[in-house]
This record gives sequence, C-alpha cells and structure tokens, in this order.
Amino acid sequence: MIDNWEREILNRLVSIYEHRYHFGSTFKQRIVIKFNSGDFHEYTNPVKLDDPQSIDVAVVKLEKLQYIDVIREKYTGLIERVALNLKLINDIYRYLGKKNIDDVYQNYYNVLQLYDCKILNEFREYLIQRQIKNKTIKNFLLEESTQNDVFLAIQAIENIDKDILIRNLSMQLFQDSKRLESLLPRIEAIYRTVILDFDENYFILKGLLKNPTYIFIKGDSKFMIGDYEIDLSKINSSIGFHSDLVDIISFKNLEQITTVENLTTFNTYKSNGIIVYLGGFSNHVQNRFLKRVVEAKAELIHFGDIDYGGFLILYNIYNNIGVLPKTVNMDIQSLREKKKYCKDISHNDDYKRKLKSLLEKDVLKQHFDTIKYLLEYNVILEQEAFD
Repeated sequence: MIDNWEREILNRLVSIYEHRYHFGSTFKQRIVIKFNSGDFHEYTNPVKLDDPQSIDVAVVKLEKLQYIDVIREKYTGLIERVALNLKLINDIYRYLGKKNIDDVYQNYYNVLQLYDCKILNEFREYLIQRQIKNKTIKNFLLEESTQNDVFLAIQAIENIDKDILIRNLSMQLFQDSKRLESLLPRIEAIYRTVILDFDENYFILKGLLKNPTYIFIKGDSKFMIGDYEIDLSKINSSIGFHSDLVDIISFKNLEQITTVENLTTFNTYKSNGIIVYLGGFSNHVQNRFLKRVVEAKAELIHFGDIDYGGFLILYNIYNNIGVLPKTVNMDIQSLREKKKYCKDISHNDDYKRKLKSLLEKDVLKQHFDTIKYLLEYNVILEQEAFD
C-alpha cells in the first residue's frame, strides 16, 4: 500500500517526467528532486511534520522497490537528491494507480484513427508533426470522457447532407439535446488547428444551425409557394420564409435576382427582380434557393464588400451552385467613385496575403484586376458606402 509521502515523491518526479515527455525529451538528463534545497522544503524544514522520520521511511521503501536512486550526503547520511528510475517507469505508474503518459498518447491516436474523416486525419497529422519537431501537444489532448463524443460529432458535421439544428443532431448522436453544444469549444479548437481562417460560419455553411433557417427577400417580382402566389411589389417590406418551403417555390417570369452580403445594405438597396439577404457565406438553404433561381433561367447577380470576404463569398456561391454570379458595385470604378470611404490595409500583411491568395482561384479571373487594385493601393471598401 502506497503511503502519502511515497505518492508525493513519485508524483513530483513523474510530473517532471511528463513535462519533458510533452516536449519530446530523449531523457538524457536524469529526472531529479533535490532534497537539500527548496525542491523539497518539507525535508529541510520538517518542524511542521507530525512524524519527521516519515519522509526518510518513504524514501527507503521506494529505494528498495528500485523506483528511485538516492544520493546521500557523505558524512551525515542526509538525503541530498533522488532520481527517477526510468527503467521501471511502467511499474511506477501502476504503483501510483495512474496511466502512463505514453499510453495516454497512444490511446489518443488510436481513438482518432477510428474515425474516417478528413478533418480528424489532418488533426492527427498535425499532432504527429508537432511531436517530430519536439513541440508539446499537451494542450491538444482531450479528456478520455469526451474524446469519442468530440470525434463522433466532427465526423457527423463533416457528413451533414441537409440543414439540421444543433439540438437535433445532438439527440441523434448522444440522445441528449444539450451535449453537442457543450462540446463546441473543444470541437472548434480542433477545427482551428487545421483550417486557417476558421470561424463559426463554417458550421452554418456545413448546415449545422443553432436556430431554424429563414430566407429573407424583397423586390418587385411574383413567385409561388405551392399553390399560393406572392407578389412582392405589393408588399412594401422584406419578408422571410422557412427553409422547409424552399423546395416548393417556383417563379413567374423572374428576370434577375440579386444576393446582398450585409443586412444594412439589404434594407436600403433597390433593384429589379428579387433581392436576397445572405448575411455572409450562403448556407445550405440559401444555396438550394439559388439553385431554383438558376433552374428558372433568371440572371444571378451578387453585391458584396470589395474585399477578401466579399470575393470569397462570391467564390463560395460558385462552389455550391456551379454558377458564378455577375457582380454590381464590385469593380475598380466603384472603388474610385467611393475613394473617400475606402479603408487602409497597408499595415495588415496577413490580410494582404489572404487577398493575394484569391488570385489563385481561376473562377474569379474576371475580378483579378480589381483584386490587384486593392493590393496595389492597399484599400478595401464595404458595401455600406453605397447606402
């Protein structure tokens, strides 16, 4: 039976061992606690101990078990320092009733391998590369009680084929409507390690929603929801309809539809046809709606910020529906006309790097001159400048 001082001495040594392990140590230097210094002040100042000899007794016992090597002062016999015997590290962990840190790591990798998912495969490779470079992965390890749930949730998110509420997916996976939301901070941490520009919009784009989705539109055209005709020209406001209605919508002689990135501009912008509020990257429901627009042979137009996000939203629409919208107010002429509203990005090298990356997307080729203009003059322009 292990006593308190045995446990205390071994725990302190093992703590040093684990710290070095996390950073990929080869353990060429011995793991030592100095008893004749502040490392173990209970030994050098034992007045507060009920049994001052108890530390010596514990050291002798651990020495007999060969868990530690003891170096004593030559003349007094006092303990100078103790060193962990790494040859018996597995026995030491068992004696403490703890899992070997090496087993913890290996089990973590083994659990990761159970899930066939690109994000998790990239996460696992990220951890391996950190270890190869002698960088710690301690902060990336999940508690055993949450590992499977987090990995299962990520796999499910990556395989969403239609919009689903967080609570509903949580019930499907865990029979608990609140479990998934409680895991989101850990889930997001994994995504951030493998996706450079990750934010919560990623989940919306995947179809994972906190609340039911509505599409907000306005304009002067007519369209049908089932057998009911709606004439937007007679409604002096925008309207919203539930995502469940998208598949029964049809259009009457619709000539054009304009998607608008930001809410303020959506509320003030006027154009022919139908105007749709995106609120950033188009989600599953909005993409289904836009596909119906394409099927109706209507012209698709996009109006967004003249910046990295604005063109990335345009690119995202193309990726989801296979058609690149025309644009309005997103060219060099617009930048020149609204010059006084342009924002300076000259000191934001990271942002300019992201802007430059857009020039690698051939789909946006017709906008390359505008993107190059942004880079040359170190400016961007938000669409609210046109309100």
